[in-house]
Order: sequence, then C-alpha cells, then structure tokens
Amino acid sequence: MKVIISRLLLLMVVTVVLASCAATKVVQPERRFFWPQEPEQPRVEWIAAYTGDLDLKEKGLMSAIVGDDSSLQFGRPISVAGDGEGRFVVSDQELGQVFMFNLKKNEAQPLGGNTGAASFTQPSGVAVDSEGVFYVADNSTRKVFVVNSENSILRVMDLSAHVKSIGSLAVDRSRARLLIPDGQGSKVLVLSLTGQLISTLNGKGYFSLPNAVAVESDGTIVIADTFNATIVRFSVDGKFLSAIGKRGDSVGNLALVTGVAVDSEDHIYATDGRLNSVTIFDKEGNTLMVIGGSHSVRSGNIGRGGFLVPQGISVDKNDRIYIADSMNRRVQVLQYLNDRYLREHPNVPAKQ
Repeated sequence: MKVIISRLLLLMVVTVVLASCAATKVVQPERRFFWPQEPEQPRVEWIAAYTGDLDLKEKGLMSAIVGDDSSLQFGRPISVAGDGEGRFVVSDQELGQVFMFNLKKNEAQPLGGNTGAASFTQPSGVAVDSEGVFYVADNSTRKVFVVNSENSILRVMDLSAHVKSIGSLAVDRSRARLLIPDGQGSKVLVLSLTGQLISTLNGKGYFSLPNAVAVESDGTIVIADTFNATIVRFSVDGKFLSAIGKRGDSVGNLALVTGVAVDSEDHIYATDGRLNSVTIFDKEGNTLMVIGGSHSVRSGNIGRGGFLVPQGISVDKNDRIYIADSMNRRVQVLQYLNDRYLREHPNVPAKQ
C-alpha cells in the first residue's frame, strides 16, 4: 500500500512539474567555449564530453527524477580516435575493454559488437585509416584488431614477434602505413596496413620511451617521448629532423608527454599527464597555445578543457580533436577552427 501511495505521489509531482514547464519554458542560448579567449581570435572550440553511453541518450524529466542506469560508464579511458563520420572508438584500461560510439545512431557497443566482442587483456592505442577502418591494440598480447565502421572485426594482427609493447599507434592515411610505438623496445615500427614490416626507427640518442606517434601531411613521423618530455620528428624515410619542447613547468614546457596528434595544418598537439594540459606547437617548435589545467569533475563542475591525467589524443579528418581525459573518466571533444569549419559556422566570434 505504501509503495502504491509513493508512486501516486511521484506521478502527481511529475504532472505538476510538467505543467509548470509547459507554461514557463524558456530556451536559453547555449554558451560556447573557445581558446584563446576574447579579444584574441578563437582557434579551438570545446564541443562535448562523454562519460559513457548515457551521454548519447536524451535525458527526460522522469530520468532526472528517478535516475537512469547506464550500461557503460568509463573507468580509465586511455586512447581514442574518430573517423570524422560520427564514430569514435575508446580503449578503457580499467574496464579492459574497447567501445565504439556511433553518434548518428546514439549508441555504443563493445568492439566487435555485443555478440562478437573482442577479447582484451590490456587495451592501448586506437587509430583509424582513410577508409574508416579502426586499428585497436592490446598491449599485453601485442595484437592489433582491425575493425570496420560497422563494428565487425576484419582480422587480427599478431605483432608479438616484432614488439615488446604497443602504445598509442597511428595511421599514415595518405601512404597507407601503420605506425607502432614500442616504448619498452625504444623504437617505432612502420608497417603496411596488413601488418608487413616496412622499416624500424630505433631511438638510440633520440628518445627514451616512445609512447605515442602521429603523422604530418608530408609523412613526417612525430613521436611523443614520454620520459624525455619532448616531441621528436623523423622524416618519412626515417631521418632525424628535430626535437620540440623541453622539461619544465613554464608555458610551452612539457613534463610527462602522454599523447601526440597532428591536424590538417600540421599543428602538433601534445597531452601532458603531469601538467594536465594540451600544448599546441607548430612544426618549427614554436608554442602556439596551451589548453587546460588541473581539474577534477568530482568537484561537480564539468570543467570544459580541464583535465586530470590526459592521455591519448587524436585528430580526425575534419580537425575534430578527441582527448582521453583519463582520471576524469571521460573523453573530451574539441574542434580546431579550420577554414571549412568557419565557413559552416559563421557565428564564431571575430577578432575584436
């Protein structure tokens, strides 16, 4: 009887609130967030944050009142990559699983689908090629799972004979090459997309723990050297070009490089797990901008652009930036304001 009365009371409250909302509903314009801040010309915009599949669902009033269980809540996301077509893949080391998010269908599934999910021991890097095919690594087994845009596993590449570990891998989309950073082996492997070894970059004298890799438009290989707190650049044929950044806590300095990415204009993005930030360089090594700072979502504030041990970072073909905000248990999504984006979104604030 008490349960029935409680439900009736809840229904009455919901009815009253709905009636009130219908009479007084006011649509407020959503505030947008840019870097740098005005009066400087905006270059990067904050888009969204995802903590699980609940963020893909419309939150109704009843869900807000009685709650809603999410089938997926990130534990410790460490790598993420998007295909520029509404899909992105996230590897979560705490959960020991990898998930594909489809923003067009508002759904998320384990890699390989709910019925044929891939088996991971220690998921690590994620990358995507020009055809929208994802490459997902397992650091423990040293295997790379190849998954199409429909979330079906095409094949599995066993690289255990070539590497001791696999970090945040990358795809050279123009040259159809897969780049595998082997931190424990202090080298970076260049392979075909079917797994044949093409060449090896040995880091003696250049890097200590190559944990992540990215590619510039001309094929230049960009490597995040975690222990040396630098970004190292090699030519497409493996010749050392330059080292960017140095250890420190001033603007433009690095402390613990955990990820690296490159956009369509060859800006280099470096995540720092100790400084809780993303530093953007040009390929000459000049510091363009620093985004972020220490922020914990447990404080109750979403903290757009604030991080707690950010790790993997990637940029899709539309210059959308994905960051694994690891200890905040979420993925943050930003947008570099390229010419195409500015044409399609003319309401971006102009320089004062």
